[in-house]
Amino acid sequence: MNHIFPSWLVAFALITWGSYVSAQSCSIYFTSPPADSVLRTGTVIIRAAGAPAVWSTNWDLVGIDKNDGFFFGELGALPNPMPFFDYDNPVGLDEGRTTFKVYGEIGLGIPPLCEASGSMRLFYIRPGDQCYAMVEELDKLPLPPNDPVNGFVANQRCIAKYSCGNRPQMQDKAWLTTVVPAFVQPFLDKSGKWNGVIGECRLQSSKLPSYIRKRSCEKWMADYHIAQDLQHALNANGCGTSRDWDEVGGYIKECVAEQNNALEAAVINLIVAKNRNKVRQICTQQDGMQSLASQHWEN
Repeated sequence: MNHIFPSWLVAFALITWGSYVSAQSCSIYFTSPPADSVLRTGTVIIRAAGAPAVWSTNWDLVGIDKNDGFFFGELGALPNPMPFFDYDNPVGLDEGRTTFKVYGEIGLGIPPLCEASGSMRLFYIRPGDQCYAMVEELDKLPLPPNDPVNGFVANQRCIAKYSCGNRPQMQDKAWLTTVVPAFVQPFLDKSGKWNGVIGECRLQSSKLPSYIRKRSCEKWMADYHIAQDLQHALNANGCGTSRDWDEVGGYIKECVAEQNNALEAAVINLIVAKNRNKVRQICTQQDGMQSLASQHWEN
């Protein structure tokens, strides 16, 4: 005799099962070092954690990837204690950027009862790196409370950190070693018209909201920095490959997003991209004229 379950009972079972699945909660994440840390040695201790704890009977799979490749994993009965979660396990770093991803699953069905992941990016920069030396110099600048200049300094430090930290992964690894110091040093030295630009920032009416003063200052300083310092740095040290130029542009967007809401970031990025592309176009045109002149004299 065939037994056919009523449709309402099947629906009830599915809803109950779905509720059970959705009720499962889990998380897995890195605890140290802090994401985006700059490290000056080639090894690091990485620690991660999960909720529930990874050694509990809940987790069925835990893994760590390094630079998009499998690095460590446990399946089934997880050991207790476990490396990376319960005790230190040194990891070698590539020079420049290294990315890590940690992930886990509870229940190995399709779909699992719960799955979670976390990621972390680290930068290994050798001591004495000329590019990163500019970040260290920016770190030394005093940042008086409520100074409208502070936002610009924070942006420049962030952009230099990410650009120099990723330099070993770029097409032309030597380009930023010369361009970044030539770009940043004029601001550090307050050469050119920097004193006037900064003075104008600080002379804004105190009746203006601090937000307006800060944003105006950031724009004035960035416009001058790109049109003067970046232009001279590129003309003297090369325009960079298109891929490297775009990669630095990506770090600029990342830094802008860290300090602004989505709408502000979108507007700022449009202005910065326009100004950056203008100076690079001038640089490439100069290179083209120099190349033609060289061919003329060779002939």
